[in-house]
Amino acid sequence: MTSAQKDDKTYSSAAAMENGVQSVKANAPTAVVDDSS
Repeated sequence: MTSAQKDDKTYSSAAAMENGVQSVKANAPTAVVDDSS
């Protein structure tokens, strides 16, 4: 497994993975959780 692969999700590059991580860090604190369980 490379650094750009984790939990069966493949990113086009390590930079793409990092962009995804930064997006979550930026958006998660204010994200609305819709628990439909």
